Amino acid sequence: MTDPLLDRIQSHLLADLAQTVTWFRSAMPAYYLANTPDAEQERHLEILHAARRAAARSNGSDSALTLVDDAEAGKLLVVGIPGRHRLLDVINLVDGSRLAERPIHWVELHTASDHALFLDSFSYGPGVAPAGFDLAAHKQAILDAACGEDDRCSRNAGRFLEAVDQGYLARSRVERVVRHLKAWSLLTAAEDVSVQVERGVEGTTSARLLLACGAAAPWPVLAHAARVLHRHRLSLARGYLDWVPAVEGTSRTLIASFYVTKSGGAADEALLAAAASDLAAIHRTVADDLLKLYLDGTYGLDQLEQLRALLAIANQIVGPDHPYLDLEEAGHQAFSDQIDLCRGLCQQLAGRFFPTTTEPQATWEKRQRDLSTRCRAVEPRSQAVALEAMLHVLGHIRLINAWRPGRLGIACKLDPAVLPEARFPHRPFGVFAFAGAHARGFHIRFRPSARGGLRLLIPRNAAQYARARDGLLKEVYDLAWAQQLKNKDIPEGGSKCIALVEHGAADLAVRQVVDSLIDLILPADKVPEVVGPHGTGHDAALIFLGPDENMTPERIAWVAARAQARGVRHHATLMSSKPGAGINHKEFGVTSEGIFTWISAVLPVAGIANEASYTVKLTGGPDGDVGGNLLKILAREHRKRCQVVAIADGTGCAEDPAGLDWDELLRLVKESQGIAAFDPARLSKRGGRVLPATDKAGEDARNSLHNRIVADLFVPCGGRPATINDDNWQQFLAPGGRPSAKAMIEGANIFLSPGARQHLEDAGLIVIKDSSANKGGVICSSYEVLAGLVLSDDEFLAIKPRYVRDVVELIRSAAQSEAKALIAAWKRRAEHERLSDLSAQLSEEINRVSGLLEPVISGHLDDDSLKDTWRGHLEAHCPHVLIETGPDGRSLRERIHNRIPRPHKVAILAKRLASRMVYKEGLTWCRTYIAEERLWETLATYLAAEAQVQAVCFHLAGLNLPGGEELVRVIAAGAQRELVRRRLGQEF
Repeated sequence: MTDPLLDRIQSHLLADLAQTVTWFRSAMPAYYLANTPDAEQERHLEILHAARRAAARSNGSDSALTLVDDAEAGKLLVVGIPGRHRLLDVINLVDGSRLAERPIHWVELHTASDHALFLDSFSYGPGVAPAGFDLAAHKQAILDAACGEDDRCSRNAGRFLEAVDQGYLARSRVERVVRHLKAWSLLTAAEDVSVQVERGVEGTTSARLLLACGAAAPWPVLAHAARVLHRHRLSLARGYLDWVPAVEGTSRTLIASFYVTKSGGAADEALLAAAASDLAAIHRTVADDLLKLYLDGTYGLDQLEQLRALLAIANQIVGPDHPYLDLEEAGHQAFSDQIDLCRGLCQQLAGRFFPTTTEPQATWEKRQRDLSTRCRAVEPRSQAVALEAMLHVLGHIRLINAWRPGRLGIACKLDPAVLPEARFPHRPFGVFAFAGAHARGFHIRFRPSARGGLRLLIPRNAAQYARARDGLLKEVYDLAWAQQLKNKDIPEGGSKCIALVEHGAADLAVRQVVDSLIDLILPADKVPEVVGPHGTGHDAALIFLGPDENMTPERIAWVAARAQARGVRHHATLMSSKPGAGINHKEFGVTSEGIFTWISAVLPVAGIANEASYTVKLTGGPDGDVGGNLLKILAREHRKRCQVVAIADGTGCAEDPAGLDWDELLRLVKESQGIAAFDPARLSKRGGRVLPATDKAGEDARNSLHNRIVADLFVPCGGRPATINDDNWQQFLAPGGRPSAKAMIEGANIFLSPGARQHLEDAGLIVIKDSSANKGGVICSSYEVLAGLVLSDDEFLAIKPRYVRDVVELIRSAAQSEAKALIAAWKRRAEHERLSDLSAQLSEEINRVSGLLEPVISGHLDDDSLKDTWRGHLEAHCPHVLIETGPDGRSLRERIHNRIPRPHKVAILAKRLASRMVYKEGLTWCRTYIAEERLWETLATYLAAEAQVQAVCFHLAGLNLPGGEELVRVIAAGAQRELVRRRLGQEF
C-alpha cells in the first residue's frame, strides 16, 4: 500500500528536478554541454538543482556562493547568481580558502543564458585525453588549419602542440586551438601581453576578449580580468583559461578567453577597446586598496599608474624635507579626497606629452600655475604637501613613456635641476626615474655617455623595504658620483641604476626597469609614442650598464637580448659581463687585480718592508667576486708573505691569529662557499675560531670583526654602504686610540661614510679610497664596451683569451699610474693632506679637464694636421690585440677608427689626455694651465711638445750615452710640462 504523502512529495520533487534538467539543457552554454563528461554534468546538475531551490526559497535574497570540491573530477566548483555575485567574489572566495593552494591547470566559467545561475570550474587535476581519442589526427588537423604548407609555422606550431596538455587538446576544437596558437605566436618574450577583440562571436551579441599572457599565475590573471569586467560593466557569458607552452624560459603562458555582453545587447567598439587596453595592463597594475578607485570609476588604470609614479618620485625628492610626514600615505589619501586635482595632474601630464595632441606651452604653463595655487590651498596640509610635490616633479619631467603600448612600467627622464642642491651638490647630466608594479628605481649619470652597475635590491621584510625605499634616490646618487670619480680613466662617465623590488618579483623587476629605460634611450623614430615636451623630438642616449648586486647571469643575458630585440644601437654594449661574449668580472678577477696592485703600492707606505710578512683582514667572503679573487691573487703573489687573519661575510666569520690556512681558503673559493664553511680542524692552536651567523653571538662576531681584529691591512671586499659611519667610526680604533689597521684599501663601494673616513685618517689610518682602489671592474667593463663597438660576438670570442689578458694588464697599469701619482702628491705635501682627499681631487681634476677637452677635441677631430696624433692616442688606449697584425696578416686596427661612434672617440681622447696630464704633470700644473682661456692653444702646444719629447727620447736612446737611460727618464718625466710653460709665455 503506497503512502499518498510520499507519492505527492516524490511527484513534486521529480517535477522540480525535471524542470531543472530542462532548464539545464536549454540554459547552459553549448560548449559546456559538448565538452563536459556526462558523469560530471550529473554532479553539476545536483549542485545547480540545490542552488536553484535555495534561490527560490529565499526569493533571491540568499547571496551566499556555493563552493564544492569535486574530488572525483579534480575540480573546485563555485555556483552563484550573476546579479548578486561577481567573478571577483568567486576569486576571493577560492583564493581565501585552503583549496587555493592546489595548482590550477585550467578554468571554465559558464553562465546560464537566462542569468539565473553560473557555474565556475577550477581544475586542479591534469587533463587527459579520453580513451580512443585520436590525438595524432587531431594535431594534424590543427597543423593543416593553422599553417597549411608554411614549414616555419608548422615547426612553431609543432612545438606548441607537443608541449600543451593532452586534455587541453582533447577538449578543444580545431578552430579553438588555432585561435590560441595564433595568439601565443604574437608573444616574443615572457612578459609580453596580447589582447584581441572579436565582436559578434558565433552570430551572437557576445564579444570575445582573448588574452595571451606570460609570466603570470592563474589567480592574478583572473582577478585582473574580473576587475576589468566589473569596471566596464561587462557581463560574463562564459570564460576559459588554459596553460600553453612558455614563449621563453620556463614560465608557461596563459591563454584566457572571456565572452562578454553589455546589458541590453552587444558592447560597442569603444567600450571593448577600453576593456582590452585595461586587460593588457596586467603586468603594470598594482593589486592593492587603491584599485577601488578604478573599480568605482574614479580613475582609469593609466591615471592610477601615473599618479603612483609621480608620488613615488616625489617622495624621494621632497620626502626628506618632511621627516615626520609619510608622504606616500598622504598622497594615497589625496587620491581619494582630491579627485579633481589628481585628475588635473593627469591632464597636465597628457597636455605636455600625449603623442598626438600636446597643447601649446603657454597654455600648459598657465594651468601649471593654477594647479600650484589650488594644491597649496588643500586641507589637510599633509595632502597639500604631497600634491605640491607631485606637481613639482611633473614640471621637471622631460620625457615619459606613459603612452607606449606594451610598457611594463612608467619611466621618465627628469631635469637634473629637480634634485635639491643641499642633498645633491654635484649636478648630474641625466636622471631617469622608474615606477611600476614590480619595481621602483633611478638611474643617474654624470656624463652623456656613462656606465655603471645595475643593482637589484631585494628586501627580506617590510622594515628592510621601508629603509631601502626611503634612501633609494640618495643611494643611487652617491654611488653614481662615486662611479664618476672611479671612471676617471675610461671614456664613460659615472652612473648607477638601482631597482628596488616590489612584492618579490625580481626577474620582472629587472625587465620592467630595463625595458622602460630602453623606451627612453631609443631614438624617436623607434618609439613614436615617447615625445619630448609639447611634441618635440628627442635623441638616442648612450647608456652602458654593468652587473651589480643580485644580477644573475640569466638576468644579464636577458638585458643583452632585450636590447637587441628592441633595436638599441650598439646593443651589445648595453650590458657588460654577458655570458660568452662578455668578460665576467668574477671569472677573471678584474676588480681584485687592481686592488692587489694598490696593496703592493701601499705596503711600503704603511712601513712594511719589501718581502716582509704582513697580515690582512677582509669583509666579503671566499664565495664573492672581489673577496674570492683577492684571496686567489694573494695566494698567487704573496702566499709566503701574507697572513689572512680574519674574514667576515654573510654566512659568518673565521679568525686565526696565525693566519687562516691557505689551502682551506682556496678550497672555499673553488667551491664558492661562504667563510662559515671553513673547516675548524684547519685552524691553528692560537685561538682560531669559526662562527656561523646563525645566532646572535655569531651575528655579533661577524658584524664586529672588521673593528675587533688587529691587522696590517683591512680590505673591505663586501658590505653595505656606510658600514663604518659618522656614528660608529670610533669602534675601529684599538684600545690605544690607534686604528686597528695601518691601512685600508676600499675594495667595496662607500664602505666608509665621508665623515668616518676623515676621522680615521686623522687618527692615522692610510685610506685608499674606493674610487681609486676598485676601479678595475669599471675599466674592464669599458673595454668590453669597446669590444662591442668594433667586434661581432664571434670575432670577440675568437680573441677573448688574449683580449682579457691585455685588459688585465691595462687595469694594472692604470692602478700603478694612479698609485704613483697619488703617493707622490701626498709626500710632496709632507703627508699633511688626507690621501682620500687627494684621491678625490685627482678624480675630480681628471673629470674637470676631460670635460673641458671634449668640445675642443670634437672641434679639431677632423684636422688633417692632427690625424696621426688622434690615431696614435686612440690606438694607445686599446688592448694591443686590436692593433697588432695577426698570423693571417690581418689587423683590426681600422675598426677602431671606422666603427667607434664619433662622440665615443672624443670621450676616449679627452679622458686619456686628461688622466695623463693629471697623473704625469700634477694637480697644480693642470689647475694652472687647463682652463677655458687659451684651452685649444694649451692642448695643441701640449700635443706638439709630446711629439717633440718622444722624438728626442728616441734619438737619445739610440746614442748609448753614459747614464743615457736615466737621462731619457728625466726628460720623459718633465720636458713636456716645461716646454708647454715656455711656449705659453713662461720661462723655465
